Amino acid sequence: MPFRSVIEVLGLDDLDDILAIERASFPNPWSRDSFVRELAYNSVAYYVGYKLEGRLVGYAGIWIVEDEGHITNIAVC
Repeated sequence: MPFRSVIEVLGLDDLDDILAIERASFPNPWSRDSFVRELAYNSVAYYVGYKLEGRLVGYAGIWIVEDEGHITNIAVC
């Protein structure tokens, strides 16, 4: 049976899963407040996640400013 996987836009509802991956991936992880600012208040920030069987296993953040993109973070667990 094939695995069900999707890539989707992330939001505040995904914050606990994002933080779990962030903490497992980096020695100096971003704080909850940093992600809240990114997801809720930063109009140039976009986050997408890769979900496997309904579970977030990776995410990526990017800032889109005019005609450029700046990758803020990528993590896979």
